[in-house]
Amino acid sequence: MVQNSKIEKLQIKRNWKPEIAGILDIIGGLVFVITAYYINDGSMDDIFFVIYFVLALLAVAGGIFSFSRTSWALAIVGTVSLWLGLAGVVAFLIIYLVGSVFMGIMFLGGPHLDPSILTTVGLAALFLMGLGISSLILTIACKNEFK
Repeated sequence: MVQNSKIEKLQIKRNWKPEIAGILDIIGGLVFVITAYYINDGSMDDIFFVIYFVLALLAVAGGIFSFSRTSWALAIVGTVSLWLGLAGVVAFLIIYLVGSVFMGIMFLGGPHLDPSILTTVGLAALFLMGLGISSLILTIACKNEFK
């Protein structure tokens, strides 16, 4: 009787945090690929797309490891790849804005911005920011549940 109570105390209570973090990482990886494909106008031969594809694979792999609770370090790598991808999207937005305004002023007499690109990439950046923050908090909070 005493031995069973000791075993029950040693067992770690499993909760939903790693599964949700893994799902968020996988969704973030898919959003990376779609965003990179949209930014490159459908071409997949650009170095930007290759970098995003690698980050997406890391995010999906980290999500799988988080979902299965096998490696906390690889789950963190997946979450960090979400943040690196977010930094890339924000850098693209800044470069696009500065370049469009500069080129528009120099050659067209005023800024020339394509609102569809700004809206789509801006929404993707906000979405990835929410996914990244949520996934990072959940993955760090459930470190003890990994093998």
